[in-house]
Amino acid sequence: MPADSTRPRRVTLQLPREPLAARSARRMLTEFLVDAQLPTTVVRDAALVISELVTNSVDHGRGNARDEIEVSWQLDALRLRLSVHDSGSGSIPMLRQAESRASRGRGLAIVAELSSSWSVEQHDGTRVIAVLPTR
Repeated sequence: MPADSTRPRRVTLQLPREPLAARSARRMLTEFLVDAQLPTTVVRDAALVISELVTNSVDHGRGNARDEIEVSWQLDALRLRLSVHDSGSGSIPMLRQAESRASRGRGLAIVAELSSSWSVEQHDGTRVIAVLPTR
């Protein structure tokens, strides 16, 4: 990250709770991270993680009154914090072992593999957070 970019930068978006939301989030995050001059591997990993988080929210969560989800990220000199918030589904997102032939079910495993940490908060819905190192 360039020396003049050491202060945290945060972006928050409201996206429609629909399958295309993952593509939109991935594109906007990628543009943001490329502009911040982060390494290609960080950009690629972050784009995959945000895509998985948004897809899980669209598939398993509920939107707000306008059927939207909140997607945000915060970048500082050491880390990138990705967050997706929806109105909840009544269940807690959990890491599961997908069957070898299953076409789905690996989203949080991908998030866990590419992130230095991830967590779930349940307050006014469900927020899943993933943190990635920026170097």
